[in-house]
Amino acid sequence: MAIGTDAEILSKAEPTRVATKGRPEVNRDLARRLLQAKYSTGEVAKRLKCSAKTVYRIRDELLASGELTEKVVEEAETPISALDFDEESERATGTPFKQWLATKRKDPREVYAFVYRVWDQVWKRPSLVLLKDTDDRLGDQLCTQFLTVFGEDKKRIRTRKKHIRQLFIYLGRRDLCDRHLTMSNARDPRAIRRLPIIEMIDFPEKFAKAVESLPPEYRTAIKFKLVAQMRTGESKEERGFFGIRKGTAGRSYLYMSGSTDEAVRCHVFEKMSEEWDITQIPESIREELLAIYEKTADGAFIFAPYENDLIKMWKAASLKYLGEELVLHDLRKVSITWYYACRVPLEIATTLNVGWRDLNTPRDHYLHLRTLMKKSSRAAYAGAIPEWFKEGLNEYTEEG
Repeated sequence: MAIGTDAEILSKAEPTRVATKGRPEVNRDLARRLLQAKYSTGEVAKRLKCSAKTVYRIRDELLASGELTEKVVEEAETPISALDFDEESERATGTPFKQWLATKRKDPREVYAFVYRVWDQVWKRPSLVLLKDTDDRLGDQLCTQFLTVFGEDKKRIRTRKKHIRQLFIYLGRRDLCDRHLTMSNARDPRAIRRLPIIEMIDFPEKFAKAVESLPPEYRTAIKFKLVAQMRTGESKEERGFFGIRKGTAGRSYLYMSGSTDEAVRCHVFEKMSEEWDITQIPESIREELLAIYEKTADGAFIFAPYENDLIKMWKAASLKYLGEELVLHDLRKVSITWYYACRVPLEIATTLNVGWRDLNTPRDHYLHLRTLMKKSSRAAYAGAIPEWFKEGLNEYTEEG
């Protein structure tokens, strides 16, 4: 039988605050043990009465030292409902939905988080084994329930449909996507990124200054992407701008035996399995391209090595000279507007280089026409467009 005060018999509660030189006063040893015991970041922060940022810093230090593993962190941060969802999806197909999704999507975390929450909170954990069965009406009931819950939010429904469709595709139920979750601009409008600065008369001049402020290779990359109208794409899929390889082996490729128009062949694989040939490249840009092409190894990606720096540099340059950050995809808005200002008919501009199959897309999403409707304004705007963009366009203009 123990004799003594409570403090003598029972150990004192472990302090959550421990003075640490140059760091927040947090018991880092207690934080380590909690993280290793698979407590989530939020739970640790709550117990230690500190910010989540402090716990993240401790977690990163433990990962770097090997005292904590990525697997433990992932299990700790994964809600119980998600673990149950993983087990259910594996029972249905043999492969967890998370694992399958990681091979299909560039943004698997966002999609996965939405899908398992719908399964857990909206559908109340239905059997995915039954959902996989094409003879069972469960799928139709769940689609109807999904649209009832989310269908009124026109601003977000398109993205939500795209996310939940992944679950049905994973289960082999594309029939449900076609029957209930089709998307159209009329019913599920796309979010349009408005850039009114493009229609300002001084925009071309400021844009040219932003381009010229970049290092040579990056300057050429922006110019080429602009005149080609191509999407940003990605190297992994050999698609779009960053998917272009040197030579003719890739799905997207650039082949050059010189800088003349006859010596250049460029083919681009785009989304929806569209394929385009780049036919209009101004002479000065061809010469700059050749310099990059010659120092690129055969079969290597031409612009992918510049990807991260190009994205950062272009945002910084556009913010400095235009007062607003532009992303690389915004160059498509700029190019179709500039072709219009240069009097290239829309039906030609949309098929020039990487264009659009549907004329309504550039009309609704890209062309900035308000200022450029007047011939005098259009002429002034076109006069400010840099010459490296306008080279060779006379063959496609209304006057030509």
